[in-house]
Amino acid sequence: MFDMFCFAYRAGSAYDNEAGEFWEELVSTIKEMVYNLASQSVGVQENASYIDSLIAFSALIFFVLLVVLLVHHGLRMHRNHVAKSRFELILGCIQDDSEKEELKRLAEKCVELGERIDSHISRKNFSKKIGTLVFFIARQMNLEFTETVLFFCASLVHDAGYLDAPSELFCAEILFLKEKKIMRTHILRALNYIDFVPKKYIVTFMNAITYHHENMDGSGFPEGLFGDDIPLCARIIRIAEDYVYMTEKTDYTKPIDRNKALIRLKESPELYDRGIVDVLAQVLENTVQ
Repeated sequence: MFDMFCFAYRAGSAYDNEAGEFWEELVSTIKEMVYNLASQSVGVQENASYIDSLIAFSALIFFVLLVVLLVHHGLRMHRNHVAKSRFELILGCIQDDSEKEELKRLAEKCVELGERIDSHISRKNFSKKIGTLVFFIARQMNLEFTETVLFFCASLVHDAGYLDAPSELFCAEILFLKEKKIMRTHILRALNYIDFVPKKYIVTFMNAITYHHENMDGSGFPEGLFGDDIPLCARIIRIAEDYVYMTEKTDYTKPIDRNKALIRLKESPELYDRGIVDVLAQVLENTVQ
């Protein structure tokens, strides 16, 4: 039900990037070796020893690939179980049964909307990666249970306004001024997509949507808020989102490892809340080994 926690973040950030790079290198190496073998086979196709070697080599490669896939799947399933259990434990700590059920339904709707956003911007599981990281940061900060769940839900849908922008913009390496304006106004249009949020929770969602591009030095938008005037939820999402951007491969950018990403965040106190960046470092240390 809450498959967004099927990453325990390592599967959603550094681990996926490292696995993807390893997979690409492995496939490239295999192709090169097969090509070399085929090139050497000219004039010796009837050589039995060559044919036997090629068959044995192919079987070995198949076995290696199978082992890699099984290990990768096993690690992911283990993290899925651990992360999902943590979320359900937090939800279970909420005493009011009606509130618990209400938050459960809210999370389900936010997951669905988050998946729509991810599909539209061509970034698979992007909202889930950000949401999972926001959840663990909130837990590390010992925020109240309901607030933790709401921060997670709001982080899944904070970019809902992107659904009104042409999907091709998200694949463009360079945007013109008009297109940049369209992208920046997504914070205004997002409110049109959260009518399912109960009124008593709407403030958290509005804060997440409206202020996740504010900077600590007041240079952000839309209101140029400064420091702690920026809602906590927005400050957390800002850091989680930029960390995921840094560590995720796109069509025109290469990912960096988590240590370099953390250094960039720490070296930019004018943009990010340094205290939350330190909490992120603790989260990654605890969840990504």
